[in-house]
Amino acid sequence: MEVRWSSCYRMLDSIRKVYPELRAVLERKGQTKRLDEIPLEFLTEIVNFLDPLKLETERVQAKNCVTASLPLVSYHTLRQAHSE
Repeated sequence: MEVRWSSCYRMLDSIRKVYPELRAVLERKGQTKRLDEIPLEFLTEIVNFLDPLKLETERVQAKNCVTASLPLVSYHTLRQAHSE
């Protein structure tokens, strides 16, 4: 099944935002094994890596204006964000 990367990003970001609460629920049920395999630091690192891509994708997907010139600017912005 093919899934858009932005859907995966939203899922990871939502898990990151509720991680402490999710851990507490899983601890009460004795089911933290799966969550232990994905530390919050790792999850945060992935979300932070994908965040500039998400922002640029949203910028070039405008519905009410022409965005044909934006991919080159977005490419440059993303290269800068990940070279730091």
